[in-house]
Amino acid sequence: MTVRVGATTAGAEGAAAERTAPARVAPDEVAVAPAPEDGLLIRDLTSADLEPTLAIFNQAVAETTSTWRWSPRTTEEWAEYCRVRRLPPYSALVAEAAGRVVGYATTGPFRDADGYRATAEHAIYVAPDHHGHGVGRRLLTALIEDARRQRLHVLIGALDSTNDVSAALHAKLGFVEVARLPQIGQKFGLWRDLTLWQLILDDRPTPPRI
Repeated sequence: MTVRVGATTAGAEGAAAERTAPARVAPDEVAVAPAPEDGLLIRDLTSADLEPTLAIFNQAVAETTSTWRWSPRTTEEWAEYCRVRRLPPYSALVAEAAGRVVGYATTGPFRDADGYRATAEHAIYVAPDHHGHGVGRRLLTALIEDARRQRLHVLIGALDSTNDVSAALHAKLGFVEVARLPQIGQKFGLWRDLTLWQLILDDRPTPPRI
């Protein structure tokens, strides 16, 4: 697993932007790095993280509108979800504090047509007892950095319109709200509005080869 002690959002420029992205470290390979001062490690998700990340997601299913899914994911569904997101050009990261997984973030397919290959949709979930501690910001910053390394062009975040905390985080990291879809979903007996937030990752005039 690759341990990340910090992340920046600086993108590659000029010819460097056109180089092939470096191969990702094998998901269960260990790379040693010093612990960050705040004790929070951002690293690649491994098979050992499937159970704790599934617990975080299923808590959100049961108690929040962060996801509009109504029923919890099964272990098998979650394993397949994470398998896809551990393959280039996507990412699956976890935040670990004191040896415990306290959040995760992923990028995955936005839509399945070939023309969307340079676009990814992302998701970020944090354990309730670590809300407000900067975990989401660290995860999203690392996810942006990974997306640029993987030569993606656009990241999309799909947020419930009432998720003001997540909206503020996305705006702070350069995302722009580009669409609002009224009453497109439902949860807890209410219609839900969806907002789409977009970050263009680079200024290449033509699409990369992915």
